[in-house]
Formats: sequence, structure tokens, C-alpha cells
Amino acid sequence: MAESLPVESFEPDFTLFEDRMHELRALVPQDERWDDALLALRTAADRLHQAYAELSTRQLEATRRRAVVDGERQLMRSAFRDMPLPVLLLDRDGRVRRGNQRTSQLLGVGVEYLSGKVFTGFLAADERAAFRAKFASCVRDGGDAVLHTVLIRQGLPVPARLSLGSIRPPSDPRPLIAVVALPVADVDAGPTGWTNRSPVGVDAEFTRAHARRGELVSRATRILLQEAESNQAPLLQRLGRELYGDFADWAVIDLLSDGGLRRAVVCAPPDEASSRIARDLERAPADKAETVVRVAADATST
Repeated sequence: MAESLPVESFEPDFTLFEDRMHELRALVPQDERWDDALLALRTAADRLHQAYAELSTRQLEATRRRAVVDGERQLMRSAFRDMPLPVLLLDRDGRVRRGNQRTSQLLGVGVEYLSGKVFTGFLAADERAAFRAKFASCVRDGGDAVLHTVLIRQGLPVPARLSLGSIRPPSDPRPLIAVVALPVADVDAGPTGWTNRSPVGVDAEFTRAHARRGELVSRATRILLQEAESNQAPLLQRLGRELYGDFADWAVIDLLSDGGLRRAVVCAPPDEASSRIARDLERAPADKAETVVRVAADATST
């Protein structure tokens, strides 16, 4: 297939065509037949210039759209990489397409090592059949699944709760399975942030709250992994409503970019007083919020 040329590459040809027309006008005698021929050439040149201008505008718009889409994809990659929970993407064969930094810490292996590995290799042998059954159900029906299992981290068992969900990235013709791994373990102060000790004396309310948070994380993860085609506003609105509906009385999302922090979404209760405060928050500069600025500067969560 011939390689398409950029529109601007034709500009020298247009200039040369114009110069030749002027030379021809100066050389030919004054004659009605020549005048008609030159007029036809002039009309053709004008139409070519009009088409060239339209193509240039379209190419510029397409370039801008690609830049926006590339920016959105980079945002989603960064969100996935820095998400404060272990998240993996599996293909239909159960191989790891991508894992984030927290997954690397949880399993005790490098991110590069994860890519292409069969995920069941990181499960205890007697837990693999149950995972395969849940995984096959997600692949077949496109639904969600949750199971308690045992991961293996450098030979040691790590009890964990896995949330599975089917996602359909626009750039991939086949659905992927997102896996959020929530270790049922105490958090220590070590460099990895994980231990292998199961909690003792956890009451039922704590367990239910932990399960609700796990479901919320799973839903939020699937939203973030759905790449926005043109702009991120609808995606962030969905994420804000998800957080506001189940997790908090208010939800505020600020974005960090080269231009600094900017406020993207504010979700508030529907009463009049809250609506007034929400409007003020939408107008307020995000870089004046101390906690937000500290988290953005330190790349941490709080």
C-alpha cells in the first residue's frame, strides 16, 4: 500500500503551478482561445487551492484529536500504574497483559516479569481450579466475580480477595479481565507494605465494610481502565458519581498535569446549601487545598 503524503507536501507544487501560469500568460498572444484556456486553468487552480485549504484544516483537526486521545491514554496509563491497589489486566487465556506497581509489591516480582505470565502460577495449587472457573465465567458472560484465594509471594502464602470484571478497551478488539487483589493481611511499615499475617478478631461489620470498599475499588478500576475516546470529562463524572454514591457524602476530583492542579469534578448532595458550596468548590483553585497539594507533590495517598 502506498504511503499517504502529508497535505503540506503539495504546497511547493501549487506554487510552481502558479508560477508557470503567470509565465504562460506572459508568453501567449492575446487571443480568445488562449484566454478561455487560461481561464479554465485559473478556475482549476482556484479549486485546487480550496481543496488544499480544506484538507489542511481537516489534517490539523485530526492531529489535535490524536493529541487529545494520546493524552487521555497517557492519563489512564498513569492512573493504572500509580493506583494505590494491586490491579492486573489478563487476556482471555489468563495471561497477564499488564500489572501495576502495587501488584509487583504484592507478588514480590518485577512488573516486567509479570507480563505474559499465566496468572494461576501466582496462586496456591489447590486454589487454581476455583479461579479458572470464575475467570471462565467472566470471559464467557462478561460479568463480574469475587473469590477468596491464596496468592504465593516468594514461596509464602498470602490470603487475598480477588475481584474480577470484564472490560472492553477501545484499542483492543477482545475484552480483557481486570483483577483487583485485596490482601487479607495486616499492613506493616516495611518497604513492600504487606505482611502475610491474617487479621485476628475482626468483627462482622469490619468485614462487610472491607467487602464494600473492595467492590467500590473494582468498579472504579473498571471505569478508569475504559479509555476515553475524545475527552476525559464523562469518565471522570462517572467516577465521581461512583465515589459519591457509595463511599462518601462528597466527591471532588482534581487533575494533575504539566499546567498544575485543576478541579475536574465536584459531586455533592442535592440540597440547596450543598449545591451552593459545590459551585464555590468548582470555581476554587485546586492548588490552594493543602492536602491535595501535598498528595500531588509526594505522589502518595491519604
